[in-house]
Amino acid sequence: MNRHPSATPLASILFRVSITFLLLTGQLMAGPAEDQIAAFQRPKDVEVRVFASDEQLNNPVAICLDPKGRLFAAESLRQQAGVYGTAGGQKFWTMDDYTTTNLEQRRAMYVKWEHRIPAIEYTRISERIRLLEDTDGDGRADKSTTFAEGFNDP
Repeated sequence: MNRHPSATPLASILFRVSITFLLLTGQLMAGPAEDQIAAFQRPKDVEVRVFASDEQLNNPVAICLDPKGRLFAAESLRQQAGVYGTAGGQKFWTMDDYTTTNLEQRRAMYVKWEHRIPAIEYTRISERIRLLEDTDGDGRADKSTTFAEGFNDP
């Protein structure tokens, strides 16, 4: 089997990516990622390193690896602007929100409540897929590019 020169065992990548994801989504303490890692409690044989910095990625909400070891991350740029739900104070549509089972019902819900939240609120900011690559094999992302964008349909 041919492997990409910088490919590492999948379990190692997933663990490293999971930690990176937690660091970048702000689910740990504030401060530089390296300082946060120093505070982790982990088995002595587990190594934790930063793969990507917050300058390379913004609000990641999902991650995926391809066979070449490249990381694709879905970025939500609509946090606090265009993402609505019952937790955000939109309790008026709770039952509609919980009972929708397909796209047509979801769109009908948006139309029903457009007098409360105008449709433009769902489309003015786009989501993005970011591609992070370790091109020199040092275990850190050194290339960050926009893979796809324009995901601003409701």
